[in-house]
Amino acid sequence: MATESEILTPEQAAEKLKVSIITVRRLLKNGNLNGFKIGRRWRIDESDLRKYIKRQRKRSEWNGK
Repeated sequence: MATESEILTPEQAAEKLKVSIITVRRLLKNGNLNGFKIGRRWRIDESDLRKYIKRQRKRSEWNGK
């Protein structure tokens, strides 16, 4: 059974990633982190945040070899 993902604000995503809100907005704007807008406000599906983290881990492991 699939679990429903939480929808996060950029502030919540920044807190989970331990980065600034500016960093999250930059990731959204350049397409590195998937998100969507409701009106003028960004929202991030928690599953997309997990995918971003997974990609970054793989990238770090690859660059470290």
